[in-house]
Amino acid sequence: MRASPFAPDRLLAGAFALALAIATVVVLHGDIHPFVDDILRPIAYASLWAFLGIYAFATLFWTYEVVSSWRDYQPPEAVYDPADCQLRILTVDAEAVVQKTVDALPETVAPDDRHVIAEAPIDVDGATVHVVPDDFDSQASNKGRALEWARLNVPCEREFVLFLDEDSHVRSFDGFPDADIVQFREWPAYTGSTLAFWCELVRIGYQAEQQGFGLPGVPLYAWGGGIAVRTSLEDEVTWEYPTLIEDTVFVWRAILEHDAEYVVTADRFRNQAPPSIRELIEQRRRWLSGGLRDEPVLPRRYWALYALRNVTWAFSPITPFLLLIVGYLPGSMPGVHLYHVLSWAMFAYALVWFVRGWRYYDDIAYRHWIAVPLYRSSSPSTRSARRGGSSTSPTPSARPRSAPRSATATEGVGATRPHCSSFLTFVRPDVARHFRISPPPPPERMPAHPELFRRRGDVLADDRGSGSPVVFAHGTFMDRTMFDPQIAELTPEYRCLAYDSRARTDAYAGDYDIDDLAADCVELLDGKGIDSCVLVGMSVGGFTALRVALDYPDRVDGLVLIDAPAGPTTDAERDTYERIVAELRENDLVPGTLARQVAERVTSETTHKERPELLETWAERWETYPGDAVANEYEAWYAKEGVEDRLDEIDIPALVVHGEADVFDIERAERTAAALPDGDLVRVPEAGHLSNLERPAAVNDALSAFVADVYDD
Repeated sequence: MRASPFAPDRLLAGAFALALAIATVVVLHGDIHPFVDDILRPIAYASLWAFLGIYAFATLFWTYEVVSSWRDYQPPEAVYDPADCQLRILTVDAEAVVQKTVDALPETVAPDDRHVIAEAPIDVDGATVHVVPDDFDSQASNKGRALEWARLNVPCEREFVLFLDEDSHVRSFDGFPDADIVQFREWPAYTGSTLAFWCELVRIGYQAEQQGFGLPGVPLYAWGGGIAVRTSLEDEVTWEYPTLIEDTVFVWRAILEHDAEYVVTADRFRNQAPPSIRELIEQRRRWLSGGLRDEPVLPRRYWALYALRNVTWAFSPITPFLLLIVGYLPGSMPGVHLYHVLSWAMFAYALVWFVRGWRYYDDIAYRHWIAVPLYRSSSPSTRSARRGGSSTSPTPSARPRSAPRSATATEGVGATRPHCSSFLTFVRPDVARHFRISPPPPPERMPAHPELFRRRGDVLADDRGSGSPVVFAHGTFMDRTMFDPQIAELTPEYRCLAYDSRARTDAYAGDYDIDDLAADCVELLDGKGIDSCVLVGMSVGGFTALRVALDYPDRVDGLVLIDAPAGPTTDAERDTYERIVAELRENDLVPGTLARQVAERVTSETTHKERPELLETWAERWETYPGDAVANEYEAWYAKEGVEDRLDEIDIPALVVHGEADVFDIERAERTAAALPDGDLVRVPEAGHLSNLERPAAVNDALSAFVADVYDD
C-alpha cells in the first residue's frame, strides 16, 4: 500500500516557521549579544537549512508519488445512477446555506432521498430535516456524532449514502462507479475573501494528490467535495470513533478492517472557500487537531509521514511567501548563496503548482488571481456566451394603441441566434467626458457589424445591426451584455447599441447622480450620430431613460422601462442600500457572499430552481467588480428623486415591462404605466428584477412588437 503525505507547497510552513524567519532576520543583522552570536545564530542557521532540506525532500517525494500515480489513473466510469443514493447534508444550523445546497441538487436525486442532518431545528424546502437529539450518546465527536445518529435513525434502501457538507453544490454528477467508497473532488467557490480564495488555489497540489491516489486505492483525506459509501459498508464500519476527521478515519478503517475498495471519480462538486483569513485559520486548526488524532487507525509505517503532512499542509497557504522572504535573507550564514538559490527554486516550484491551481479550476479561479487584468482585457466573445431567444410562436403583430394597458406575456421556447463577428476599435478620448467613442459613421452607411470601444481594457459599447436605432441602458451591478437576448432578437431589423455605464468603466470614481448618467447617455448618442432612438432601460438604466425622456425629449422616440420604478427610494430600501454600500466600501472587490445574496434577491424562485446557472454566472462576474464602483452606482440610485409627478410630460409611446416576482412590487409598475400618456404594461410571470434575462422570450415578444409599432408609425 503506497501513500504520500506530501504536496509541493506543504513544507517549510506554519506559524513556527514564520516566527523563526522573523527571528532569523534579526539574528543575521550585526552583532547583538554574545549569547545571540554564540548560541542563537548557529541554531537559526541549522534550523533554516533543516527546513529547506525537509521541503526539498518532501517536494521530490511528493512529485514522484503523485505525478507517477496521477498520470496513469483513469477515473472509473459510473455504473450506478445518481438515483441509487440517499443524500445526507450535514450542518449545525446554517439554514440559508443548506437551502442553496438543496436547490442546486439534480432532479435525479428524489425528494424522498434528500435528508439534512442538523444540530438545531431549521426549515429547508425540498429535503427532510432531522435534528440530532441533545441526549444522543456517542463517543464520536464533531460531525461523527451526527453521522452515527443518522446511520442508526435514518433508514436507507439505496445502494449508496452520499454525504455532503452544508456548502457543497453538486455541479456535475454522472453516478457511482462499482466501488465501496467513492470520493468526489471539490471545486472552490469565491465567497468574499480574495486572499482566502487564493489560499485555496495554493493547495491545488492536494487535488492532484487526491485524484492521483485513486490508483493505489488509499486516501490522504476524504470528503472534499463529497463522499459516497455503500450502505452495507457504513453499517459494518460505523462512525463511532473519537476523531475530528471523521471521513478520513472512516475510509482508513474500512480499507484496513474490511478490505474496502476506494476510488476517486472525475465528478467535481463545488465548495465555498472560507470567507475570510480568520475562518481559514480556524478551519485549518480544526483539521490539524483532528488529523493528529487519526494515527492509531493507520499502519505504523505511516504515522510519522501522516503527522508531518498534517502539520505542514495546515499552514500551506503561506509557504510560497515564506520561501520568498527567506530567499532575501542577508548575513553570513554558511552557504548563504546556495541557500538563496535553493529557496528560490522551491518558491518557483510552488508557484508552478499555484498556476496549476487556477488552470485546474478554470475560469472561476483565474478571475480572482493575477490574471484578472488579462480577463478584463479579453474579447467579450471569449468572456461571455451570447444568449438570445425568440419564441417559437409567430411574432406578434404591432400592438394597436387601443390595446389594454395590462397584458400578460408568456414564455416561449428560445432559439439561440448566431452571434455576429466583432472587431476592436481604438478610440478617441476627446469626444465625450466619460466615453471614448469613434467619429460617427457617414450618413449613407450604418454599421452592420458590432463596433466595440475599449475602456480600461474592456469594451464600452456594442453597436450591432442597421436600421432605426434602439439603445439599451443597463441596471446596477449589470453590464451591457445583459441585453444580449434582446439584441439578438432585434438586430436583423434594427441598429442596437448597448453601452456600459460609468460603473463598468474607469470613470467609476467620484460622485455622480442620475442627471450625470442621463447626460452620459446623450453624449453617447451624439458620438454615435444618433439623433433619436427607442431607449430601453433596466432598473437604474430605466430611471436614467426617464430622465433622458424628460430632459432631452427630442432624443427619444419610444421609451421602454424594464423593472424600473419611477418613484423615489423608500426608507426601507434606503436602509438596505446603505448597508450594502457600507460593505462594498470595506472591500476592494465585491464580496462573493454579497454577490450571491444580490443574485438571489433580484431573481425569482422559479429562476433559482430552473436556471441556477444564471445566478452563478452573474455572481461570479460581480465578484470581479471594484467595491467602490458598485457603491457609487448604488448611491446614485438611492439618492434619486422620484419623477412620478412628471410622467404626464412624456408624450411618446412607452412600454413598462415588469417581473411579477420583482423586489419592486408590480403595483409601482401599474402606477407608472397608468401615469404615462401613451404607456402600456406587460407583466412577466415567474420573473424577478431581471425579467429580460429570466424570461427572455417573453420580453423579446413584447419589445419586438413595441419597437415595430414605434417605427412603423
